[in-house]
Amino acid sequence: MLNIFEIMTLEGWSDVMYMVRQAEDTYVYDMLFVLCLGMGSFFVLNLMTAVQFAFFEKENPARKKAPPGDALSRTRTFKRQVTAFYQPRAID
Repeated sequence: MLNIFEIMTLEGWSDVMYMVRQAEDTYVYDMLFVLCLGMGSFFVLNLMTAVQFAFFEKENPARKKAPPGDALSRTRTFKRQVTAFYQPRAID
């Protein structure tokens, strides 16, 4: 289990792959490593994304309760703020 966790976290997985290849003297297990890398990395990436979304939703509960028509006014406010930020300023 620890080796699979090491492969999924992408820390030292190539060393483990070369040890298995040397012990078994075949390339068949390379497919296992590629599968574990792909599926494991995908799982870890989705898990981290879900945790971040949950954190942001918990920090800003008012955002969930905003009415759908309010999105246009938020967009206009954001555009005004961005435009004001990028206005040229005099350098003293």
